[in-house]
Amino acid sequence: MKQISTLILSTCLSLSALAADVPQSFSEQLNLTPQMQTQQTESAQTCADFTGAWKGTCAVDNKTHDDSFTATQKGCEFLEVTGKDNHKIMIPIGGIVSLEGAVPGNPGSTFGGKINSSWNKEHTTLNLIISGGRKKLVIDEALEGMMLKQDIKLEEGKLKVDFTAYHSKEKTVGTCNFVKQ
Repeated sequence: MKQISTLILSTCLSLSALAADVPQSFSEQLNLTPQMQTQQTESAQTCADFTGAWKGTCAVDNKTHDDSFTATQKGCEFLEVTGKDNHKIMIPIGGIVSLEGAVPGNPGSTFGGKINSSWNKEHTTLNLIISGGRKKLVIDEALEGMMLKQDIKLEEGKLKVDFTAYHSKEKTVGTCNFVKQ
């Protein structure tokens, strides 16, 4: 299994990986970064604020790698994350984001994914559950699926991400620690 890119950025990469078999000319026409209205309103709640440029290290299966991203949070309701490769994902907190599609070809394929986000009771940890699947449109082709659970929180000014990923029958557990730049 490929090394898992972490934090919320992994969501974007995981969902875009589901469309990896898309012919390049077709995929260039897709806009996988939808435009959303994100007007910030005064939130009645207080919550952890993940805004900033973050750089750190992730440990997965006794291996470590560096990662970085920029997060922009609007109140307790919306989070936008941009990775070092400029992939961007926007997440309404307390909601569900879905992506699905079909790609023509020989064979064609279908793909779909979902991001479910919520705060814990104290609004100190953001919980994400990301799931997705891909199926080539061939009779004997198996469905590929993945699920990723992430808990994101601030500890003493550092951003910590604990995650568990399932891909086919494999389970991967890891953690990332980031410092604000």
